[in-house]
Amino acid sequence: LSNEALLYTYTPPVVTEINLTNRFQNGMIFQQNKPWIVNGTGVIGETVTVELINKENATVQTKTATVDADSNWLVTMDAVVGSYDAYTVKVSSGNNTKTIENVVFGEVWAAGGQSNMAYHFKPASNGDNVVSEADKIALQAELAAYEKAGYLRFFMSNNGHQSGLVAEDVSGKWGNASDW
Repeated sequence: LSNEALLYTYTPPVVTEINLTNRFQNGMIFQQNKPWIVNGTGVIGETVTVELINKENATVQTKTATVDADSNWLVTMDAVVGSYDAYTVKVSSGNNTKTIENVVFGEVWAAGGQSNMAYHFKPASNGDNVVSEADKIALQAELAAYEKAGYLRFFMSNNGHQSGLVAEDVSGKWGNASDW
């Protein structure tokens, strides 16, 4: 053995502006009637301000947090009653501002699984016979009305996530039902 030693050091990347994690995008939805979280990275020691702005351009909530020593910040906002009205979420720190447009509060359902989660119902074996034709027509009409109004929104994450691991962030995109 040698008397030499190796010294490894890690220097985290320097954050020079406020950033949001990827799931915060235009057209997103937060769970109604529950506190909701906005988080990201920023300049160590700076104050981050999160504002919820309604369709009349009035600020209805404001919360702040301080960026920690690891460049992370997290703000917990108060619960919002569900509605079809779109809001704007404005996040600012220093001279930097990020804006998320067309945000709504409603029911959020999380679904996950294997590749069969992307399988369409119609081509399934006997798929046409599982739901009666009348129910299918009624459901399609109801879904079409919600889709037209922009009430059905999805977050489609990119493939490649490993089960059992907690992710700091997830890559993907928010969109309306017709986008998928």
